[in-house]
Amino acid sequence: MTDPGSPLQGLSERIPSVRAVTSPAPSGPAAWLRAWSGRHTVASLVVAPVLFLAYRSAAGPTVAGDPAWTVLLALTALVGAGALATYLPQPRDAVRAMGSPCATLAGAHVLLAALMLTTGPSVPMRGVLAFGMVLFALVQRLSGSGVCATR
Repeated sequence: MTDPGSPLQGLSERIPSVRAVTSPAPSGPAAWLRAWSGRHTVASLVVAPVLFLAYRSAAGPTVAGDPAWTVLLALTALVGAGALATYLPQPRDAVRAMGSPCATLAGAHVLLAALMLTTGPSVPMRGVLAFGMVLFALVQRLSGSGVCATR
């Protein structure tokens, strides 16, 4: 400590200091809503029918014509297509973690949903589980968590 009459008294108040103000990078669904472009929508609309046909084929012939299964598989395909569309780079985005195991896992869940539908008789619970898998993939891609960067 300096004594009260010392010229060093109050030195810390007289030296200008710089305090950095940083704002965290936007993440999560809000960031994706701002970054979602027309090409993401087009990609989703192109991929959704393909996924629907794949999921309907995987579920087996017993679900053909059943309106409840049609709605469930259509929702599963739309959510899965949305999850896959997040792999398109966002505008003005140079670096992405597409090669990380976490980022790959979300895309794998979209494919594993079809496998879930093939693992036995077509009972509604299999469709619900397949929907849960693609919903998990979409939430994981949109969450922007530090473990699995989406940007």
